[in-house]
Amino acid sequence: MPNITDVQVTAELVTLIQTAAPDAKVYPYIRYAIDDSDWATLFTNDSGLVYAWMVTRVGEDPSIDDFAHVEMYLDTWQILGVRGIVDTGVYETSSAAIFQAAFNTVKLAINADPALGFGICNVSHRALKATNIKDGLFSGRVCHIADCRLAVELWNV
Repeated sequence: MPNITDVQVTAELVTLIQTAAPDAKVYPYIRYAIDDSDWATLFTNDSGLVYAWMVTRVGEDPSIDDFAHVEMYLDTWQILGVRGIVDTGVYETSSAAIFQAAFNTVKLAINADPALGFGICNVSHRALKATNIKDGLFSGRVCHIADCRLAVELWNV
């Protein structure tokens, strides 16, 4: 097993996102609302706005050396951001512009340190990739959605 675990990486990503987006709800796994009261509790921030980020590992690809030992895992995390749509009629104050700016802030926070705060060790990531930024349904509500991936190398040392 790598010295740094997927649980530790997930926790660090949650911390980085919460720091970059202090008004968002941030979870270490994908959450879905079962009913309206769950929706408000899970995804509505203290200002009454729908705004959340969720982090989960979605893939693991081990790299094997010539002696059949695992040298490194290339794990992939899904980072999903959602924000309720509010159409102000002016782009600069619209939820679309606010969400794009929030996504950029989260991206910069994650990409600032390839070692994800673990220092000089056996962790390195390859920059946050937005696979899809769109408006769509999330848990039955129309939202801005950023569906992102982060590939992280976890080396065995």
